[in-house]
Amino acid sequence: MNNIVIGEHFSQSYRITGSNMDSEYRMTVVAVLSFFQDTVASYLTTRNLAAFDIADDGYLWVLSDYSLDVAEKMPLWRENIEAVICPSEVSAVKLFFDYYLKNNKGEVFAKGTSRWSIVNVSDGRPVQISEVVAVSGDNVTRHPKTVFPPIVNKLMEYNHLTNISDIDFNNHVNNISYIRIALSAMPLEMAKSFCLESLSIKFMCQCRINENLTCRYDMCKDDGRCLCSIINDKEQEVCRLVLRFVPNSGVSSRQHIKDVVNRSEIVNY
Repeated sequence: MNNIVIGEHFSQSYRITGSNMDSEYRMTVVAVLSFFQDTVASYLTTRNLAAFDIADDGYLWVLSDYSLDVAEKMPLWRENIEAVICPSEVSAVKLFFDYYLKNNKGEVFAKGTSRWSIVNVSDGRPVQISEVVAVSGDNVTRHPKTVFPPIVNKLMEYNHLTNISDIDFNNHVNNISYIRIALSAMPLEMAKSFCLESLSIKFMCQCRINENLTCRYDMCKDDGRCLCSIINDKEQEVCRLVLRFVPNSGVSSRQHIKDVVNRSEIVNY
């Protein structure tokens, strides 16, 4: 049985490409989550615990929920970054991975945590982590339960038909696609005036291609967070998100980008 050590760190380096940036040439939140998940997958591969490894025994990794906090000044196009993950807590059926991303100055610009389960493909039920993984070391932390308030007042609605670009290697809608779908309803002026500061998402059931998803939005009256619930054709809640936006600084990155790309060392602004 392959071993995971609680508290060990594993990292990978990436370079921000055109597909990872927004209209201001800065790294997107979706890219942050993509690099984080790719790093987790790479780590599991080194332990012979990747999705294609445990599939032979009828098992599947499932991401239950994750949270993310990001800085306003995300790295620029062509900058090199480092993604670091750490298995930090294990329970009977859950394994937590904390993560953070650093820019080329070594500064952390994004961090969060995630909760994973291993399910039996035949019935979709979670199995004991110890049945598949030998975990050693003591828990680094105890993760508090994230609260996901329900939608009370439907302020806005957005519809999306899942397509081939939403599907992952399990033929289910990729969990990152739900973030794209949830953010797609944002008006352009809001996208220019505000930036995402944090998000949390909880997954409740799986979707496949050609399903009609409805995003319903509300505001949390206590602190102004944006709530989003994604519903499928059967009126089942697929996932629930809590998003927090803050006004951006209004300083455009475009005045810097020409200088940056002409340098041998990519820097932050």
